[in-house]
Amino acid sequence: MFGREANVTALTYLHDQPPASRADTDRVIVEVCSDEVLQQVIWLSRPQSKAELPSRYAAIHDEGVRRYGQPRGEGLLGMVVWPSGRTLPAVRKAVARASARHDCTG
Repeated sequence: MFGREANVTALTYLHDQPPASRADTDRVIVEVCSDEVLQQVIWLSRPQSKAELPSRYAAIHDEGVRRYGQPRGEGLLGMVVWPSGRTLPAVRKAVARASARHDCTG
């Protein structure tokens, strides 16, 4: 799927399409500017249960610390940012069919 706004095109790859075909991936959105090429990559995980969310987020957080040092922000299960890596992982509540679940966004 794709969408366009001004000179930015957003390409959305669903979980069964590369580059979104990894096990824990729900979709990947790639935003491309016609003037400046790649602008942003947004990765959305599959919905996580409350039980598995802390360990999943901790792994993402720890990798960010390994690559970019300590982040700015609230810490685990909040929203943090690594300005030097231009990386911002976040957790949002997603309403599934039968119950509320969470996914990781980065």
